Parts: sequence; C-alpha cells; structure tokens
Amino acid sequence: MDDLTTLEVVIGRYEKKIQAAREEIAKRQGPSLEEMITTGRRSSPEEAVQAECRAIAARHPYMELQVNHSFEAAHRLPGHTGKCKRLHGHSYRVRVMLKGLVREDGMVIDFGHVKDVLDQLDHQYLNDFMYRPTAENTAKWLLERIPLAVAVHVWEGLGGGSVVARV
Repeated sequence: MDDLTTLEVVIGRYEKKIQAAREEIAKRQGPSLEEMITTGRRSSPEEAVQAECRAIAARHPYMELQVNHSFEAAHRLPGHTGKCKRLHGHSYRVRVMLKGLVREDGMVIDFGHVKDVLDQLDHQYLNDFMYRPTAENTAKWLLERIPLAVAVHVWEGLGGGSVVARV
C-alpha cells in the first residue's frame, strides 16, 4: 500500500469516528429542526433556535468569517530615515479573517471579542504596544491576540498595507 492509500484509509476511519460522535451528540441534544417540523412537535422558541443552530453546525461545521474595522492611531518608526521617523498618525483599516467550528449557539466567535482587541489600539500611540509599529508588525500583533484569526490585513489609510497569515 502506498503512502497516499494509507493516508486515505486513516482519514476514512477518523471521518467515521467523527460522524459517530456527531450522532451521539445529536441524540443527547434533543430533536432536530426537521424532526420538530415533520412530527408536528411543539417546542419552545429556545428549543427551535437551538435546533436550528445544530442544523447549521451539522451542515457547516467549519466556517470562515471576516471582521472589518477601522481605528485612528499615531506612531513613529525609530531608526527609519524617511519622514515616518517623526510622530504622525493614520486612519487604519483592518480586515480579520477567522476560521473555526460553529458552536452550539450558532456562532464561531462573538465579533465583539474581536473588536475589543482592535479597540485597544484606537486613539493610541502604537509605539506603546510594539517597538516598530509598521503595518506588518501591527498585523502580526493583532494576529497573535485574536483567537481563531487566520489572517489579518492592515492598511494605513488609503495607501499601503500588509497581510500576515498563519501557515
């Protein structure tokens, strides 16, 4: 058996285990939305919402999301020979790409948690957070602090920007 075939066999075994685990969890969680509809079973609004969240999670176990945000901040680049060595500011634009499992509540992550991290930099002096607050280092700083982030794009105003991603 070659390496690819062996890998396919192993993946198949894990997929079967994952499916069995999903079925066991579904048994413990109560009826699905389809079961409620087809059997005519009445349910509370909370049960219906939970059933719909489970249905979404079953169809889309992993989801990719993005959060777009902007903030104002000042910085300077120590040791730089250009005009950016002096104190100046930007209107930053940020796009955070996230990926994760859909939770029981139907969300991957609360966008508020992501914005809380981004808001730490709003109207701040970025040199207080990192030594050389370039667009690259700002993107890296955010990536390290936002759970489930797979990539962060940072633009300094309408001009240049940077993208950092997990590999």
